[in-house]
Amino acid sequence: MIGSGKTAVSNDESSLRIQHAHHSGSSLPPFEGEAEDQREAGAANDNLADYNRSNFRQCWMPDSRGKVCYECREKFTTFRRKHHCRICGQIFCSRCCSLEVSGRLFGYTTDLRVCNFCHNMVRNNRLTTRTGNPNSGKSKKDLFRSVPDMGTPFSGFASDSNASYSAEALLKRDIVSKREHSAPLANASSLDDDGDSCLIEESAADGHFENFVDDPEPEWLREIQAADLNVDFLNHYSILSSSTPDQVARSSREDLDGVGGGKFDVQVQVSQNQPATTDGRGSGDASPLPLVRSPRAHPLAPSPLRPIVADTMHIFLEKLGRQLEYLLHIEDVPFDPWRDIIMQLAEQVAFTVQPETKTNGDDMSILSYVHVKTIRRCLQPSADLVYGTVCTKGVLRQHMLQRIRLPKILMIQGPIEYERTKGKFCSIDAIIMQESYHLRQVVHKVLAHQPDILIVEDSVASTAQELFSQSGLTVLHNVKRSAIQRIARCTRCDVVHSVEFKSRMGRCGLFRTEQVTLLDGSTKMLCRFEDCPPQLGCTILLSGPCKWQLYVVKKILKHLIASIYSARLEVEMLDSLQAVSVKESATFEHVSCRTCLTMLEEGSCGNESAGFPRDLIKCSPFIHPFPSKKRPSSSVVSWAEFCNDCTNPEFVSRKRLSLPLHPFIVQPLKRKANHLDTRRLLADYRAQGGKLLTKSFKSQCSNNTQSTAGALKALEGQMWFTNWRHPFAYCRFTALLSSYLLKSGVPSRYCINPHTFSVKLYGPTDLPLGVYLEDYCLDADCQCPREGCEEKMVNHIRRFVLGSTSVEVSVHAMGVPPNSLSEESGSGNQIVLWSWCRHCKASTSERKMTQQFWQLSFATFLDYLFHGVRLSSVLAEETCDHCLFHDHVQFFARQNTLVSFRCQPISLFSTSFASLSLADEQERVTEEEFLSEVELVEQKADYLFNQMLKSVAIIVAQCETVGCAQQIANLVSELQSVHESAQRSFVDEMERLRAVVATLKKDENGFSRLQSKWREVEDSLVICHRILAAQMFAWNCIVCDFVACPLKSRWSDREADSTGKFVPDDLNGSAFDKNHNGSTSEDIPTRKQLSEELKAMQKVVAAAQLNSPFIPEQHFCLPIGKVPVAVDERQPGTIIAYALATNEYQDFVDSLGMDSEDIQSLLKEAASSSSSPEGKACLSESTTIPLEVQFSDSAAQFYCKMYFPKLFLALRTLLFPFDESTFVRSLASCERWQPTGGKSGAKFFRTRDRRFILKQMSHFELQSFVRFAPQYFAHVAASANLNGEEKSVSSLVKIFGAYRIGFKNSQTNAAFKTDLIVMEYLFYGRDVRQVYDLKGSQRNRHTSERLKQSTSTDLVLLDQNLMEKVCLESFYLNSASKAKLDEAIRNDTVFLSANHIMDYSLLMGVDQGNSVLLLGIIDYLRAYTWDKRIESWVKSVSVSGQLPTVVSPELYRLRFVESMDIYFPASPDRSGNVY
Repeated sequence: MIGSGKTAVSNDESSLRIQHAHHSGSSLPPFEGEAEDQREAGAANDNLADYNRSNFRQCWMPDSRGKVCYECREKFTTFRRKHHCRICGQIFCSRCCSLEVSGRLFGYTTDLRVCNFCHNMVRNNRLTTRTGNPNSGKSKKDLFRSVPDMGTPFSGFASDSNASYSAEALLKRDIVSKREHSAPLANASSLDDDGDSCLIEESAADGHFENFVDDPEPEWLREIQAADLNVDFLNHYSILSSSTPDQVARSSREDLDGVGGGKFDVQVQVSQNQPATTDGRGSGDASPLPLVRSPRAHPLAPSPLRPIVADTMHIFLEKLGRQLEYLLHIEDVPFDPWRDIIMQLAEQVAFTVQPETKTNGDDMSILSYVHVKTIRRCLQPSADLVYGTVCTKGVLRQHMLQRIRLPKILMIQGPIEYERTKGKFCSIDAIIMQESYHLRQVVHKVLAHQPDILIVEDSVASTAQELFSQSGLTVLHNVKRSAIQRIARCTRCDVVHSVEFKSRMGRCGLFRTEQVTLLDGSTKMLCRFEDCPPQLGCTILLSGPCKWQLYVVKKILKHLIASIYSARLEVEMLDSLQAVSVKESATFEHVSCRTCLTMLEEGSCGNESAGFPRDLIKCSPFIHPFPSKKRPSSSVVSWAEFCNDCTNPEFVSRKRLSLPLHPFIVQPLKRKANHLDTRRLLADYRAQGGKLLTKSFKSQCSNNTQSTAGALKALEGQMWFTNWRHPFAYCRFTALLSSYLLKSGVPSRYCINPHTFSVKLYGPTDLPLGVYLEDYCLDADCQCPREGCEEKMVNHIRRFVLGSTSVEVSVHAMGVPPNSLSEESGSGNQIVLWSWCRHCKASTSERKMTQQFWQLSFATFLDYLFHGVRLSSVLAEETCDHCLFHDHVQFFARQNTLVSFRCQPISLFSTSFASLSLADEQERVTEEEFLSEVELVEQKADYLFNQMLKSVAIIVAQCETVGCAQQIANLVSELQSVHESAQRSFVDEMERLRAVVATLKKDENGFSRLQSKWREVEDSLVICHRILAAQMFAWNCIVCDFVACPLKSRWSDREADSTGKFVPDDLNGSAFDKNHNGSTSEDIPTRKQLSEELKAMQKVVAAAQLNSPFIPEQHFCLPIGKVPVAVDERQPGTIIAYALATNEYQDFVDSLGMDSEDIQSLLKEAASSSSSPEGKACLSESTTIPLEVQFSDSAAQFYCKMYFPKLFLALRTLLFPFDESTFVRSLASCERWQPTGGKSGAKFFRTRDRRFILKQMSHFELQSFVRFAPQYFAHVAASANLNGEEKSVSSLVKIFGAYRIGFKNSQTNAAFKTDLIVMEYLFYGRDVRQVYDLKGSQRNRHTSERLKQSTSTDLVLLDQNLMEKVCLESFYLNSASKAKLDEAIRNDTVFLSANHIMDYSLLMGVDQGNSVLLLGIIDYLRAYTWDKRIESWVKSVSVSGQLPTVVSPELYRLRFVESMDIYFPASPDRSGNVY
């Protein structure tokens, strides 16, 4: 509420007591605030009257007129007796009138028995006095409020027991009707508390209206007095009109002191009783209106500005002037008349209207007190500035006075009718018997206040209208709530809910009505309350020829007023911070601030358009503009498109039907979260539902009307919401807010999770900087709003993030207050500010926070911290030339508490998902690695060939004396032939290898694997191993056969090709066939008796068997398929690769004969089957049947079962950028991978080129995958946009195959069987230093970082590890990456939840060098089966108090999505403030 009126009982108030009348001594519990009222009342018994001795009873309803209870309508009987309410005087039964209130509130000694309605009204008024309106926020005074103090409603009756003034008596004596609405200044010897001269009040110290009805006096005497004082007052007010508010207060006091303080009566004659008429339809005969009509000279400022401040203000005004010209240009508004009108009005209003946010609790926006009305009454644009308010309303009766100077105004919120509650049924008998009498009493109560004007929000009963008309009172009824609010502020009038309560009367210099004739011939009645204090508010009447032109001009004018008012506060801020402007340079060489340099570089490459001055989108010349780079530069719709419809009399505009927003949404929440008013407001908001919708009213409109409405909608949308070239689109501030605990010995955690907030500058959700500092920072008792956190805000850090910059707000306790506070007394609540440079360690001098700086928008202050450029401190001339907002730390202190605002740059990450096309990374093989591998092969060959030579030499030397010379010669010949063949084949293959290597391109990093001939190098290495293994096998077979049958002569009969040249085509020969039995044959007969020589020969030959240079797990003798693959039992990928390279699988692929169209049709079939309940059953058998491949050599047998081979082949063909052979070669070389920190316990293998991961599957996971595989292929097909629908983003790590493999080695007795999936490696081609496995759960999700080894990817951290770091090292994403991440997670989690999949996780790798987060969902193979249900139930009943990791799929999805929002907050773009 504004101001504080004088009340009859200020300190003599006692509390309300609620008790039943029939139970003395028993009472209900007192409502809130009663104890405080009792303390205030104390022994205040002075000036209290006895209610029984007062004339209050004359307002009671006579018993003869009350047959039924006024409330419950029950008839009175012998047992149901009548009871009068001591306030309203109505008759009730005992049940409806059983409560009591303290009579001290009304100036009486005893308690008063009241009805339920009056008790609730008194209670609400008392609560409003103590705590303010629950919907009013923190404001100390409310514009539209109930009466703060309830004085004696009928003081005249209480003080004079002999007087008897009823409404009829007043009318018969003709007192009120003959006074012609004089301006009664009786009992007015003092001004309002704040010294505003126009609001002269009653000074009755005791609150009584003694002699409130003037005695009759001669007409000639009243005329003389009225004329004399009228002249004096007008002269006095002419001084007020051209003075500042302080001068107004001083001159008013001087004039009143000259009067001498005596009581006198004043009457002002009114020359006419008809409203003024203004007709502006023509410009010929009628005199043209001035461009701007103002009641006072244009005041540039309430007080002279200091030279530095004036210079800075001139810079602001110069830019705002250019912005105004730009707005008029893009809106196609006539420049010549409107430019001067708008600029003059905006400056005058912005420097005159002064919201007192700190002292009076006013709204922080100046637009709340500036009312702009548009009237199409003349062709020439003009404006009328009224310091007061103007509303569209006429008086109740035409003969009522319509021009009154210094009127006393009474405002009533409710209706003046018989029924106090709307919509209540009432008996016609009761209305006939009581209505007339009741309304006369109400009129009597109103007239007891001696008002000149009565303003009623609702309706007035016809009986009351007639009584008011006879009394000569001017009445306005059915006045809008907004109009009442404006009138109440400008006149400083209290708005009462009922006439039973005393209120402060409103005052204005002049009240008059004006009838305006519009251009279309219609008329409009205006009520003008003029000559009010200028600082309280004003009304601007804009006149012009076009409705839409005025509509646009009104928007521009309000925007400019708000901008100039904000500029006043910003200039005060810059002066308080001792800022110095730095000259703007054309280059960035001299910019030392990293943040400023980043902004300037980003701005230099922003959107540019012809005729678009980018620097004009922001109002401040010291804030760097950031136009949106993503919005199209569409043309702006101007008002000219609507001019044809403005003058059309048949034009009908249909208003949009909507319910008002709840106060919880629109009003600034300035109180603490746990405050009683805030909790009440939140409870009321929740109870009403949050959002109320109304059905659209469909009316038959012409095509012209519909097109005009659509064009208007397009106008609003393009001009002020979506057009990035329009300054109106940049009137918001958007940032990311979070708060975390930072206390020694306590792990850091988020108390307020990162969330984006957006406020309109000086809007309902914004708040002054002083309020933020005092209530949320400098308050030592400020508690953390997080439930369960008992720490105070002094142990918390609040962080605001925007773009690549963050601002941290921290609170500290100081041992010694600042010098400026310690030196002065009485400055305990004063805020002191200074800044400190982080680079040169210099500080500015301490200054006290001014009231204007206190009222600055907190969002605007943050905008300067983020985007302020070309400003340094006052120390620039001495030692410091660093940026004021980015290099300096801003400090605010009060008493022993210090608040700091620190600005620092941050790193923004982008996201990279598991891409549909695998990375085309330039893999490198160093020359050293390649040479070492070639050298290893040559060493094995040398070792093997040396054994061959030694063995032949030993056989020749030791078997010369043996009788079987011919057999020995044949054996030696065979062995030498094998040696020569092996050596020749190996040398030829090595020469071919070197020839291929010579053609490869090489740089300092080695060879590139992507070269087309690198495959030949890899194949040659495998073939070299196979040559050695095959020749060793052939050698050993010859030796074994000879030992078994030394006298057999078949050696000379061997085919010639066995000693021929060894080439790859001969590798499938009979000597190396897998069915060759060798020494294992038992069919060859042996001789029973051997000579001693033969036995010795066999021993010598048996010792000639070669020792293998290969380990038993390696198998090089298997037949070569499409791709040479060496099978290794330790590497499961080689088994899969060999199976994919076999002729059997190649025949399967050739039988498919799929081209690109067949692949798409196959995946579409899978997509269509996913929507069927049968799922897999809808797919053809050839598509779902697995493929089994078996192969073996002399030592082991191998098995490979391929699931969905046809679909996986199609998927690889679609997504893999190379052919199938590349996939086989990647799997042919893998190694065991053992990441630490995981919880699954599964085995992992990784290909050497780091393209794929092989993961072991459990039996349940395999069943789950087989069950939802059709849906998986459909989801991947949708991501690849194969269905012709909109392409969706997916973060699933792709699975390229599912296999069951096994082997059994007869030599080592090793056996193995497992299920594997092959999926892409998320970190392929990336330098990843940190890896996280995130499930969204905090339960048992922590890994000790002591396990970290040299290779960082071997350690996988979990959720709790991330939460320990995320407060201090958050992974902030840019807006585009965050949007893609949200879309991908939403799509994938919905898909997995629909298929009952849970327990998946998000794998994240941090590529710090490129500022990229590599993200992909893994482990999505586990269905919510019965075992998982039992696990979830067991963990949920544990004592940890947290949800288990395993929950239902839908709950798991919700928790997963919410956690990802916390883990990866998005920093809004610098251009994100656009609507």
